[in-house]
Amino acid sequence: MAREISVCHVVNSAGDASIPAEFATAQASLNEFVQVGILAWFDIKSFRNMASTDVSSLNISSRLLIDRSQYTMAKSILSEYDIIHTHHPHSGFYGKIIAKRLGIPVVQTEHNNRDGYTKKGRIASGITNILADRVACVSQSVRESFMQWESAILRDKNVSVIYNGVNMDRVESAQNVEWSIHDMVDIDSGAVVVGSAGMLTEQKAHDVLIEAVDRLNAESGQSIELVISGDGGLQEQLEAQISNADYSNRLHLLGFLERREQVYKMMSEIDIYVMPSRWEGFCVAALEAMALGTPCVLSDIPVFREVYDDAALYHSIDDPQSVAEQLFYLIEHPSKYAVYKDRGQELSDSYTLEKTVLEYTDLYKSIID
Repeated sequence: MAREISVCHVVNSAGDASIPAEFATAQASLNEFVQVGILAWFDIKSFRNMASTDVSSLNISSRLLIDRSQYTMAKSILSEYDIIHTHHPHSGFYGKIIAKRLGIPVVQTEHNNRDGYTKKGRIASGITNILADRVACVSQSVRESFMQWESAILRDKNVSVIYNGVNMDRVESAQNVEWSIHDMVDIDSGAVVVGSAGMLTEQKAHDVLIEAVDRLNAESGQSIELVISGDGGLQEQLEAQISNADYSNRLHLLGFLERREQVYKMMSEIDIYVMPSRWEGFCVAALEAMALGTPCVLSDIPVFREVYDDAALYHSIDDPQSVAEQLFYLIEHPSKYAVYKDRGQELSDSYTLEKTVLEYTDLYKSIID
């Protein structure tokens, strides 16, 4: 009989949109796992199938240091597992150090391009990655974004690429959720609806998308509505941009949607999904939109070309006019719209959560054995 595995995911925080939480609950349903835990450094909010995992939170308020009692608690919790799986620079820094002192193997997942980390985050993650038994990047683009000194201290055989995947059952079932974007904002029934989801940060470039849709309304003569879900540090700035736009009544910030199923429902109700990111590690949201049959327009960054290839249309980075032109192309060419819809759905079948979880399971086994 194969040995059963116990694994604890160490994260900064966890919630319904957390990829590590998706990993953990999917692993908990497999026979290979006898125990799956989540240790959050800061906080945990309720997420789907939460009861299937052993959840703990240190509730640390400091973003820099932990005290002796918090360290002792983390060490006590992690000592119960065969594998420690770290995900974020801050909690991962401590998690990898504690695992090394306990003699427990560590897997570190790098979820974002190095541009997505602060200087301290890059240093904390890079230095402690030498303690990990394996560093798994969510794309080759993430691997190539490592600083030169990081690559110099890591052995290539200890670094691999494991792509993220979509929980297809959850995405598809969300279409039956009793919620709609039309319950939140007034959308013209005859409009083409463009949408995006993500934190309102510099990385996601929602300012570019807002300007693009405003221009398209002026240039196309057709009603184009925009909905963006998410919150973040740029919310006030984006609200001001919308207020000053010529077609502000067609531009909508939905705020943070508590349940991930609401995001999926939004994706199924819109006509085109746009991700104008300046950088990404993978961006599973675009893949989720494709799985729902919503054609995508993405920024022309390396990771999108790597993952999505010819299943999406691409626009120049930080170029609202380029975004507007690609949107107009899909709107004006129904046959091409159908082509990209089919390509996206076909591609999404290649990136499933089940496949991702099985790859990590095989990785854990190879390390333990």
